[in-house]
Amino acid sequence: MRKTKHILYAAVVIGIALAFVTPGAAISNTKIYNKKASSTTPTLVSESPIQSTGAAILEEGFEGGVMPPSGWSTIDTNPTRNWDIVDAATYPDYVHTGNYAGWVNYDSVDPSDEWLISPDIDLTGYEEVTLVFWAESDTNWPGATMELHIRGDGFDDTIWDMIADEVWTDFIYREMTFDLSDYIGETINISWRYVGFDGQSFGLDDISVFEPSPEPVLEIGEISGGFGVSAVIKNTGDGEATDVNWSITLEGGLIILGKETTGTTASIPAEDEASIKSGLIFGIGKPTITVTAECAEGPSAEGNATGLVILFFVLGVS
Repeated sequence: MRKTKHILYAAVVIGIALAFVTPGAAISNTKIYNKKASSTTPTLVSESPIQSTGAAILEEGFEGGVMPPSGWSTIDTNPTRNWDIVDAATYPDYVHTGNYAGWVNYDSVDPSDEWLISPDIDLTGYEEVTLVFWAESDTNWPGATMELHIRGDGFDDTIWDMIADEVWTDFIYREMTFDLSDYIGETINISWRYVGFDGQSFGLDDISVFEPSPEPVLEIGEISGGFGVSAVIKNTGDGEATDVNWSITLEGGLIILGKETTGTTASIPAEDEASIKSGLIFGIGKPTITVTAECAEGPSAEGNATGLVILFFVLGVS
């Protein structure tokens, strides 16, 4: 199927006519943002703004409504189709959140080599750095690609190439996440380079560079028997786990007493563990033992084992 272009001729004609008949109105230099249609109407993966979980180093959502934003720069090579701004009022499908997004049109007449360059970012003193942004495009037209460059003193690293690294069949916004911790101690800029000929248009929104907050990671360790069931909850993350709600449940067999025990452990420090124990168990049979844990920070874990219950004892747990 030949590529189609969404050119809003009627809107332009009506806009020009209204400018002449409305007192005090001025004809705006409205740019028509064309894109090649996919088989479905463009939709958003998420309408939620980016939520960085740590200290913000750089944030840009293009809400100033200008390109480039303050402190940013562009390199323009195409005669007409360079980095620009789209607004949600006119093109709601092309903005992830807020009123504006960055945008570069495809061109089937002239080649493109269009750069959007962030301000310099000093990454000295950080322990971990993450880049997140939202990208709208597809890879159905591989003539042009979007490259992500990390540049600094003596280096220019291409860490992502949309055409080489992705298979995107639908024209939608997607969240992109990159670990920049290898550049700690450097002063860098981040560059989005749209390069090639007759590819697909590209939207960019909700850029965030941040140092993630330490986070817990829960795991269920050894589950053992004896006089009841004991288990270990491990925190293998780099942040404290607080208000850890846990349960030990036995399903199957004939469990008369102690089928479920619940409790709360106030805190499990990073890279530490806590032991938990069921209440009194009485029954007979070979139940499945399930241990769960979930902390206030969000992470959860589950572990399973089987054992033989004989009266008050739980034997052969594995």
